[in-house]
Amino acid sequence: MTQLTRMLAALALVQPTFAIAASEPRFTFQEPQSIIARQIVDLHSIILSICIAIALGVFAFMFYAIVRHRKAAGHRARQFHGSTPVEILWTVIPLLIVAGMAYPATRTVIEMKDTTSPDLTIKVTGY
Repeated sequence: MTQLTRMLAALALVQPTFAIAASEPRFTFQEPQSIIARQIVDLHSIILSICIAIALGVFAFMFYAIVRHRKAAGHRARQFHGSTPVEILWTVIPLLIVAGMAYPATRTVIEMKDTTSPDLTIKVTGY
């Protein structure tokens, strides 16, 4: 294949993506129409932000460790198996993160299940 043919094939594969992006300018949920829907969208935004922050932190630390502690730089691996402070840290930190994410999620789910003041009541009679 020539260079021009490869470029045209690549553009043909990418073109539907441009069409979709041009027709749909929004990159989020539709506008919520109730209080519960607003809480769900807000909860999604909070949890997504936490997940992105965790991913960025983990990848930044991983790339730092790969570059800084590579064998070509003369670094020797050190064993820390059985290190109690490290094991406590990698147990407590995720526990705190999950507990912090569970609080707003639980609050939203409880409000979703609250039926004390319904907007609509349906009476069903079966025979």
